[in-house]
Amino acid sequence: MIINNFAHDLFTGLWTSSILVIYLLRERAHTQTLVAAELQTIIGSFFWLGIVSLAVVLGTGGIRYLYYKPATDGSESTKKGLLVAKHLFFFVVFAGGTLLSYRWAFS
Repeated sequence: MIINNFAHDLFTGLWTSSILVIYLLRERAHTQTLVAAELQTIIGSFFWLGIVSLAVVLGTGGIRYLYYKPATDGSESTKKGLLVAKHLFFFVVFAGGTLLSYRWAFS
């Protein structure tokens, strides 16, 4: 479970980093016309790396969900509500970030 949780967090960071790299390389490709085609290939690779990272995040998140052990301190309903709100927020962030990186990588 510890390795699963580590992978979940690691690949979340990798997804975030891939979007940042796509943005930075895209900006560089606009100013460096001699290497723009090569940078576009690299940008596409980072997009697919982000997709693989997202798949790992979802897979490890599913494992976390299956093995989730609720606390027994009486505040479970509050924690569950916050957990649902957090995941809805991150769903929007992941969907928006992935669509944005797709536009940056392939437009």
